[in-house]
Amino acid sequence: MGDLKDPTDVVADFFYPHPPERVWGVLVNPEVMGDWFVEQVGFRPVAGTRFRLVDFPVPIANYSGAIASEVLVATRNETLAIAWWDTKSPEPVTWRTMWTLCAVPNGTMVTLSRPAFGSDDPALRRMAALSDRFWPTAMTKLGRLIDRAATAPAGEGGVERSCGPSLPG
Repeated sequence: MGDLKDPTDVVADFFYPHPPERVWGVLVNPEVMGDWFVEQVGFRPVAGTRFRLVDFPVPIANYSGAIASEVLVATRNETLAIAWWDTKSPEPVTWRTMWTLCAVPNGTMVTLSRPAFGSDDPALRRMAALSDRFWPTAMTKLGRLIDRAATAPAGEGGVERSCGPSLPG
């Protein structure tokens, strides 16, 4: 699985015009996770929590849709990182996905980091192509849910933090 921040990861930033508390509240809400990500069973935003993702199988990518997962990091209003693996794969590989939230003027920048799926394996390349299409759509759906969510407490409001250097793309 490697480090949480791997230089070969695919990284994308998504801006939401809401405070981190509101973004976090929707990102980790198990009742709506299936509306933007994948249906889950047993998710809690607590490090060490094991849960299942129930997805559609994609046979051409050797993806069964029966996914075991574990919360690696859950730092309220800042970071959620999960590991996941296909329970029906004859040679399971553990992947990870991380969402990092950062307060910026007028909202929150969410940085999504995930493996690049580099491989000569045709099935894995198909999975990479599916993932490349999946994540922008999922993060757009997340944004719509955040827009509709009840207003969360503003917390410290008005505090600006640096998210680090801007990434291209």
